[in-house]
Amino acid sequence: MMEQLPSYQDAAGKKQWLELVAPYVDPSDYNSLCCVSRHFRRHFAPRVWKDPLAVVRTSNRDTAYDYQWYSKFLAHIREMDASTASMVAVMDFRDFAPASGLDEHQEAYNNSFRELATRLPNLRCLLLDEHPQLNLSMLSRHAFRSSTAVSLENIHLISIANCGISLPARFFGGQWLKGLVYLDMSNTPGTLGNQGALIPEDLPFLRILKLRRKNLIDLTAGAIVREFRTQLFSLDVSKNGLTDDFLRTLLEYGLPVYSNTKLRTNDHFRVEGQVRPISNDDHPRPNSRLFFVDESEWSATFSSPDRYLADPPIYNTINDDFISEEGQTVRGRSKGRERIRGDSAHDAVKVLAGGPGEEIPDALHPQHQRFHWPHLHAGTTHLHLNELMLSASAVKSFIRESPGYIEHFECDRTYLPPHHASAWQSKASYLSKAATLYALPGAAYLFRPVISSNLRVLKAHHSLVTNTPTLESRSTGELTNLWLAETHMRERLDLAYPQTFVPDMNPRLYSLTISMIPRYSTGMVTKRLLSFLRLAAHQEQAIESTRALLPFRGPPMLKGLRHIRLEFEPDAKDELGSLDNETDELDSGALVEQGTEAFSFFSESAWGPSSSPVKSKVKQQVVVETTSAAEAEDAVLKGKGPSMMGEKIDDYPFNRAKGEHVSFTISPGGDSSQPLKLVVSVWIGSGLISPDNPPAINEYMRNVCDPANREGASPATPCHVAAGVPAGSFIFERAWDSIMLPAAAAEVKLPTKAELRAMEDVVARIKAFRLQSRREYAALDAERRNLGGHEYWRGRLEIVLPQGRAHSSDYWR
Repeated sequence: MMEQLPSYQDAAGKKQWLELVAPYVDPSDYNSLCCVSRHFRRHFAPRVWKDPLAVVRTSNRDTAYDYQWYSKFLAHIREMDASTASMVAVMDFRDFAPASGLDEHQEAYNNSFRELATRLPNLRCLLLDEHPQLNLSMLSRHAFRSSTAVSLENIHLISIANCGISLPARFFGGQWLKGLVYLDMSNTPGTLGNQGALIPEDLPFLRILKLRRKNLIDLTAGAIVREFRTQLFSLDVSKNGLTDDFLRTLLEYGLPVYSNTKLRTNDHFRVEGQVRPISNDDHPRPNSRLFFVDESEWSATFSSPDRYLADPPIYNTINDDFISEEGQTVRGRSKGRERIRGDSAHDAVKVLAGGPGEEIPDALHPQHQRFHWPHLHAGTTHLHLNELMLSASAVKSFIRESPGYIEHFECDRTYLPPHHASAWQSKASYLSKAATLYALPGAAYLFRPVISSNLRVLKAHHSLVTNTPTLESRSTGELTNLWLAETHMRERLDLAYPQTFVPDMNPRLYSLTISMIPRYSTGMVTKRLLSFLRLAAHQEQAIESTRALLPFRGPPMLKGLRHIRLEFEPDAKDELGSLDNETDELDSGALVEQGTEAFSFFSESAWGPSSSPVKSKVKQQVVVETTSAAEAEDAVLKGKGPSMMGEKIDDYPFNRAKGEHVSFTISPGGDSSQPLKLVVSVWIGSGLISPDNPPAINEYMRNVCDPANREGASPATPCHVAAGVPAGSFIFERAWDSIMLPAAAAEVKLPTKAELRAMEDVVARIKAFRLQSRREYAALDAERRNLGGHEYWRGRLEIVLPQGRAHSSDYWR
């Protein structure tokens, strides 16, 4: 999609044939074509010189001679005319072989950076990733003390990820590199305090900051966020020691604080539903108010006939920007079908230096950046929070309270509270006391347009789709951990939060990555992944069918989900192979690991005693049997046969309830430190444990009897409503989350060798499904392929298997 309207001359004029074929010419022929004529040179010389190292890489040159070629290149630029030197905008050393082990070669390499900066007036981008010995000290102010240079403001991008030498002290100080827009210092030695001030006074144009694996803690990362506030639109702090406290700082300083009325309005109620705050007080952060999601007749089932239509254009604003209450210009709601705004080095180079054959743009001009990136004070819209120590509750609160402007969100793992793992360990003593559970339960609704209006790219733990947690326990084998997570633990998550993410929840979402997927499965993870791929295919076909029904000049259509990336955990095939020679009998050591208690295969159902330690006083009552024959048969198979007798709970709060509610005082902003309080009616259920109730409601009513589970109340989310909570009700959230814990009488048994051997390779099943669906798709007539009759999704599917540590760049550093 065109980002900027062409001039009248460009729009009315016709391109010459050479302009049309130039992008398709082999780069190895550029030099020869430049010698044909001045006309040819005018078209191909900028392609040769804009990124000369990239052209060298395409010529299949032996990397052993890279240093010799680079020495000749340096000698050439010393004699180069000004017009040719001004064509060089990018020096990308990432795939360029470093100097040989000789110290004089390495020193000459490092000294060349000063010469590049002085002799190439339009040098914009310097990329040095993966070069352990390259040193940028020759670009510091101290190295230019004998020069007349006031600053290196023409350099807009520096990427030194995985370089082994730290930057000099105060490298960025004194506005020496004040033109920097993109900075990547990931996995480099030294602390930020020693490497110079990362403050907006020295880096006033910085928009993209990547600090992966920089040993950041909440204090240092929070200081950066407080300094830059809403200036950075992209922030990557993955693989650091950051916790929930950092998210609070980011929410307070990195995102806009004004009300996002332009995003969450009832204009899209019919398709998406709408947000209804529980109060209209003057909260300092309007978006942090607690709210309900009111559903229309279509939005709760994501089935509106108009769900694939893009937002209509807005003619009274420019580029969808509007003026906030503070007088700042910020982005509004996107149309849902614009080009994905990337924040990678490749994307930044294209914006800052122009594409191949394009003129070098005025990259710092606000009008130029505006067509590619959000406004300077629109806040952080691209967040990378992978491999951090973040809890699921903190991440859900962050998304819920954010203004809705986030476009790219990555958080590959979120842990459940420690008491969750402790509860399972109490039922399965063979689990390590340091066991950890990762999952993101009950979060599917947060990524719908009604909450995340501008979200286009998402990365999250696979439980968002599979509802299966990841268990880490050193005392048990990997396959055992996978089996326990997918059986006993997954059943409890299904009970509490049966709603998982599906493509039609957010047709505006373009790319989805789900991480930490187990390589082997008992069947449920595989089933849900394949179901998700089928739903993506159905969405694709529904969009094509809707487009076919629209007139030629009808409204624009959304593209739907076009990219799915599946990131798998390491392969446990060695452990699986070792089971082939073992018998299915438990040895004495395994029996000791299981403890003295008896265990059964299936966990306790909602008919068993409460998962809360508090024992309820119950009275049996006769209830009408409504379980269908199929349900009864299934219950018998699981050892959960229906009972004709119900349970009446007489404990508090049921003996003091008004109907099915009790009064409770909360803070409307969701923050207990706020002085304003509000008394609400919290739904606790009827107090009658009955087979007519959804199973989760029976569990919830038992859990409410525990005073520890009645510490806080919150509005019921669409995920709660899907489990049986009345819409528009307040519930005790901790009592509900306790449903995910094992039931009081639950018995968790180690899997047998036969059960572990029966686990299937998830990757193999996905490949087989893709092959079969592709065959069915190919067998259909061309005109029928867009109308259905197959389950082949034509988007881009990536399967990512983990790289062995011996092949990682960090292993050899």
